[in-house]
Amino acid sequence: MALYSLDFELLDDIALVPPERFPAVQSIVRSAQATRLGPVVEYHYTQRHLRHLPAVTELEDGVVMTAVRHLRKAPPVSSQPAEVEVAWCPVDDSEMNSTWFESFTRRAEGGAASAGFPKTTARALSAAVWEMVDNVPRHSENPGSAVVGYRWSTGEFEFVVADAGIGVLRSLGKCTDYELGDDHGIALSLALRDGVSRFGAQSRSGYGFGSIFRALANLNGHLRFRSGDACLTVDGTSPDLDHVIPSQRLYYQGLMLSVICRPQNLPAPT
Repeated sequence: MALYSLDFELLDDIALVPPERFPAVQSIVRSAQATRLGPVVEYHYTQRHLRHLPAVTELEDGVVMTAVRHLRKAPPVSSQPAEVEVAWCPVDDSEMNSTWFESFTRRAEGGAASAGFPKTTARALSAAVWEMVDNVPRHSENPGSAVVGYRWSTGEFEFVVADAGIGVLRSLGKCTDYELGDDHGIALSLALRDGVSRFGAQSRSGYGFGSIFRALANLNGHLRFRSGDACLTVDGTSPDLDHVIPSQRLYYQGLMLSVICRPQNLPAPT
């Protein structure tokens, strides 16, 4: 039985380990059990900045790890949701509207329904996946680097969208509406607001995080946003954006959103 879980808490800790502890950390990470998708995807993207840590291919086998290792472009069309599924994101509007991506989002919807959400909520979660993926070609400037994935179990649905693009600070910095300096935390907090985007307030466009944030956080969820050296996390059923304070973490090149939601009428998985 694994002594450690490859979770966000472990990721945050290992980024601060001094060089003399590298061998011990390598051993811990190699044997840690991965039960959720978000930490594995984040590890996959941040490991390039932590050369002393093993690559994803060297970590403990499991359903989640296998899905990340076997990333696919345009996975086969199927109606049956997988326990865990990860794919390269669409890179343009034609791929966003393709049969394979429509099938992928329908499987995500099926996964949410299998986790115990009502059909209308499962459909809304699938729409959230679609909207977050749609942000990538519009804002990242590196859509070919992005992945999208979902995972479900009874009582829990998770999805992740991550890229290695320019990140929120550089994206919003292209618009003169915002005074950001070099603060990734301020940029990330702004991006969660309605109507905030690199195209300016008058464009009536934005990252879409505001509405997604409110909808998902009310599903007994955990949301984690990473960009640059900033991390913003939200838990619970009635969060207040005005009181969510970003924290500093190891540098993340790009933007990552990780969401876990739980039906109110089912206990959280152990």
